[in-house]
Formats: sequence, C-alpha cells, structure tokens
Amino acid sequence: MGTSPFSEPETQAINSYYQCLSNVVAAVDFHSYSQLILRPHAFSNINSQHESEFKRVSNLIANAMKAVDNKSYYPQKSIDLYASTGTALDYFYLSKPHNNTHWVFSIMVELRPNTPQSGGILLPPSQIIPTGKEALAALLQIVVYKLE
Repeated sequence: MGTSPFSEPETQAINSYYQCLSNVVAAVDFHSYSQLILRPHAFSNINSQHESEFKRVSNLIANAMKAVDNKSYYPQKSIDLYASTGTALDYFYLSKPHNNTHWVFSIMVELRPNTPQSGGILLPPSQIIPTGKEALAALLQIVVYKLE
C-alpha cells in the first residue's frame, strides 16, 4: 500500500501505460490461490453496469477451465469474497468510459490450489503446467466472448 493512489512508481507506470491505450477490450488479473473467477465490484455490493454479462462470461470461463483438468473454478462477485479497494479488477473496469460501444471486461482469476492446506501460494511443480493450461482456457474464452 502506498501513501496515496498511484504514489508508487510501479502503479504509476501501469497507469500511464494503460491510459495511453485506446483499444483495450479486456483485462485479466491472475492471482493464486482459491480457484475463483471474480468480477466487479470489490468495493461495493452494488452490481456493476454489466453484471449480467460478467456473470454469463464468468460461468463460461469456469466451464472452460474445468474442461482442462476437471478442477472447479467458482465465479462470484469479488465483494462476496471480501471487500477491498484499489484492486486492478475495479480499476480496469471503471477507469475507461463506459458507453454502448466500449468498456473493459475486467476479471480476476484466483488460480490453484483451492485451499491453504493444498499448498496455498506455493503451487507444487506438478500443477504448474495444468494451471497454465487452465489460465489459457480462461483467456481463450474471453477472446471468444469479445469476438462475438
């Protein structure tokens, strides 16, 4: 946590780069662990303007990820996990203008494992490639959605 929004050089660099881009259609923030697919908002119980689309596509992503190695990923609103502010999930969704032709599809994917007892943040080497394949399935599902 910095002293204020974008007070740190890393967040300043990401913000500067992102604001220069005019054609961003999706942003995915990968984390570990919990096997969740989180959608906006992280800071509020109020549904996002695009909640129905987020919910539908998050379910498609969960199905695509499960098809890889039969691991279940659970879609939910980020706030249902816990409230947080300053997330990349909300920043990428809310920082570009929403209109009928352009808004950024922003999600956070919490990868394997699903519990701290299963290794938590330290993923066993045997699960790295399968987890990468699940992440790729998620990204491909987003591409398919955005091309529709």
